[in-house]
Amino acid sequence: MEDFMRAKRAFLKSNQARLDAKLALQSEESEALHKVKQMLEDSITEMTEMQGNQFRGNTDRNMAELLCLLCKVAWACGDSQGVRHALERELPLRRTRAQEGEAVVTLANLGRVCLETGDLDTAERYLSEAELTMQGLA
Repeated sequence: MEDFMRAKRAFLKSNQARLDAKLALQSEESEALHKVKQMLEDSITEMTEMQGNQFRGNTDRNMAELLCLLCKVAWACGDSQGVRHALERELPLRRTRAQEGEAVVTLANLGRVCLETGDLDTAERYLSEAELTMQGLA
């Protein structure tokens, strides 16, 4: 029962982090963005540690959504490395049949952040894969 309650608290915290992230992104307040960035990182870490044990249901999609929000918040904070790290963690979760469309967006964003940081070879690889995946969806 304790594991069940811990999992429920983790989901509650992740939902609060989602809401706070959306509000912080809307307000564009630096302090709020940095605070919610830490909340998202903490929620992702906690859910990752418990994944496969206490969590049931659509955990991969939830994790991917949290990582996507973390990417947006990191971008708003000007943290290119944080953006890339979040996207690289999100991508494997998006590489499922049901989430191919989201994988295209993740790949394109990885390409963008790699271009921003001057990693042109990796940017080309991600953007090419995004294009190929998009063509496969048509």
